[in-house]
Amino acid sequence: MDNYKPIVDHLESNLADYAMKSFDSETFIDGGEIFKYYNDLWAKEGENKKLINRTPIQHQRDKILYSNGIRKQSEKYHILYRDGKKIIRNYITHTMRMMQVTRTICRALKLNEDFAEALVLGSKLGALPFIHASKGKISEWAINKIKEIDFIEEKQYTNNKSKELALDDEYLPKYPQWIRQIQNQKILKQVESYIPFASGLDINNAYSSGKQGYWLLSTNPYTVESNTNSFAPELMFGIWRHSLNSPNGVDSFHHSQKISNAYSNYHNIDWSNISYESLVVRYADDITWVIENLNDSNNATLVNNPQNKGLFQELWDQGNFDNKLLMMGLSKRDSGKLYSYFINDFINHSTSILSKNEKELKLRLKSGEDSCLIGLSSEGEETLKFFKGFLDKRVFKENRVFHRKQMLETITEGCIDLIYQSKDDFLKNYIESKANIEGWSEDSKRLATELLNNDIHRIQVAINVFSELSDQEIFSFVGMDSF
Repeated sequence: MDNYKPIVDHLESNLADYAMKSFDSETFIDGGEIFKYYNDLWAKEGENKKLINRTPIQHQRDKILYSNGIRKQSEKYHILYRDGKKIIRNYITHTMRMMQVTRTICRALKLNEDFAEALVLGSKLGALPFIHASKGKISEWAINKIKEIDFIEEKQYTNNKSKELALDDEYLPKYPQWIRQIQNQKILKQVESYIPFASGLDINNAYSSGKQGYWLLSTNPYTVESNTNSFAPELMFGIWRHSLNSPNGVDSFHHSQKISNAYSNYHNIDWSNISYESLVVRYADDITWVIENLNDSNNATLVNNPQNKGLFQELWDQGNFDNKLLMMGLSKRDSGKLYSYFINDFINHSTSILSKNEKELKLRLKSGEDSCLIGLSSEGEETLKFFKGFLDKRVFKENRVFHRKQMLETITEGCIDLIYQSKDDFLKNYIESKANIEGWSEDSKRLATELLNNDIHRIQVAINVFSELSDQEIFSFVGMDSF
């Protein structure tokens, strides 16, 4: 066919009206026209083979799937200790299970499984080595480093005539707290230019895996150039805001940043880019994390202490459950039944919401109506919260787990400091190698090297490099040869 749209409409014809469709967005995050880009691609002999039997959403999903960041997940590990037993799993297993939970729910609700899968993949692409152990430390390090540079720059001004005020009251609401504290306008403008940030509710961390996933996918982070015609803003919103703790509502989130090479000169994302698929992903992340950790810890307890009743039984004893599937899962130590409990609860509760005014739901959700949100029932929410509290007390407070986290935080801080300081050797070599592998232009290579001289830009570069390294590469970088 000469026109690509009828093919896409046919491939997406089984989706509900409230599901995400490939041409729901008119533009990519950089401002390029989505329909024009894919229709032109379809018209090109040879190039159109990329799109045969594939929708634009599937094409964007596959770009994430085949990225280096996804491959690196198999080299990043989640490690726990329980009753003397070491529990190891690589991060790709979490991503795979999370995708399966997401796809199962989306299939039942007639949502776009491919779009939801892209959200899952992208949300985990920015995951740091050591996973949760390094998250808070990276954010703290970035904020402290910016404060340090800001203090030095501000100190150079000796009188008010030469000093420009950084912020006024009218400007403040556009920034998270850590940016509001910047005193020097020159540093503020550099932060605006080189470090992605957003305004809204609960966004005060300078780092989050979702933000990093967005940044690595939508830009060349070493040159701060937009990857043109890359991904829809709905996809980038869902990746950045994939945490279940993310607040809802029109004032909850807004990212706007001037980016070189973008058609519109800006990347813009806000609540209007919400989708039902992204709400599913938020819950799938927590459900998977809880059951994985509970199952691993239970097995470790029973391996070393066969007479021990195990964590499933402890949960049974402490809880007051009346759902048969949940009770069977705990009594039989069957994590599959626990997955089924949460998946079924989500589907049953959300179906009652989505069955009303199907054609209007998407618009009402984007306008911020709480009544259109989907998720677990109140019972399901309480059960998930109870499981998380139980894990926090019985697993994550164990001495070896706590001490290992402290050790990894120390390694993280030392490693990223070394990366940040080594602009003339390690970073230049790293960028040269990356440029050769990815086929950058000579201008991009030169720009990336020149930008290393900017201290604020180099903060984000250090985070980029750290996030792209495996656990073992971090240990090797700081002189440790093995786990």
